[in-house]
Amino acid sequence: MSSKRIQQRQAAERERIARYDAVLKQPRPAQGSCVAAIAREVLRGFNRNAIREVSDWPARIKTRDAGRIALALARHVFAIYPVPPHLERVWLGEPLDPAERTRRKTWYIEVAQGRSLYRSCTSDVLSRKETHRFLAPPVSLSFREALWHAVARSYTDDLGLALRIARSKVARDAVTPFWREVARFFCAHPTDLTEIDDLCDYLDARHARSAAYSLKGRTLGSLRAQMAQWHRDLARTRRVGEGQWDGSAIPDWSCTVGERLRPHEQVIWSVRQVKTGRELAEEGNRMHHCVYTYKQRCMSGACSIWSVRKRAYAGVERVLTLEMNASDEVVQIRGYANRAVRPDEASILRRWAQAHGIRIRGA
Repeated sequence: MSSKRIQQRQAAERERIARYDAVLKQPRPAQGSCVAAIAREVLRGFNRNAIREVSDWPARIKTRDAGRIALALARHVFAIYPVPPHLERVWLGEPLDPAERTRRKTWYIEVAQGRSLYRSCTSDVLSRKETHRFLAPPVSLSFREALWHAVARSYTDDLGLALRIARSKVARDAVTPFWREVARFFCAHPTDLTEIDDLCDYLDARHARSAAYSLKGRTLGSLRAQMAQWHRDLARTRRVGEGQWDGSAIPDWSCTVGERLRPHEQVIWSVRQVKTGRELAEEGNRMHHCVYTYKQRCMSGACSIWSVRKRAYAGVERVLTLEMNASDEVVQIRGYANRAVRPDEASILRRWAQAHGIRIRGA
């Protein structure tokens, strides 16, 4: 070995020893005050659940880690029975929403004191059998993974598939009816973890856009096709970009059709102007036509684009896209996938045009 290499190794060793000496010279925190502060945090909101006094804790734990001290204190103050590790992790300081932290601490205490977790806490999200599986996962899992493993096992006997779903993006959300349906879908249509995560991104966006979206009757193939279209729509939105414009001075408009005393039969029609690049791309994506290519004409004032929608008891539906020129004349009307206008829609358009002095070419 060359003398230069030896000198470099010796310098590195001296530096390592110096760093270690600096750590040893750091003042240790007063153990008593540290434990007292952690104990206050452990008991916050749960004083009435304590079965032992903090002062009786022997404090024979050789660590300065606040999370491990908190866990040891929680075991002493609350626990009669052992608790699964994924429930104990709530005391280790993992970042959680305050409401979620309180919920998990409550679950811990119920289990630690021998009460029925199903009766007291989980009956609104898990069945009795799912609660049992949540408390006894087959391998080491996080809290959320254990929760979703229990749900998935309700729909499959394949342990590997259930664990795959528990470790996927299905488990990033709470157990709601929609995400339970997603877990059931992947149990019935198994695929690899990467594709489950990709499809979950699409399903999350789809559900956010419409709470009524359902997987009923869908196949893995149809879901793949929808996801591919969604990716194309996102790419189109990025190409169109943001941008906004003043547009036409004509205000948005709406009218209600149907008897006032029978609201479930009423339909609210609206005609609203599209004034941003994002809205224009969304209109093209949802209506399956090329209106997004009109962005520059809208920004220059050569035309304006209008979206016609109807709100019924079942929800809101886009029905038509209109192009109006600078002379307040509607020169183009297109429905979904460029279909022609229907008679009931034409009647609404005539009412709108008459209210604002708008001409409709060919009408």
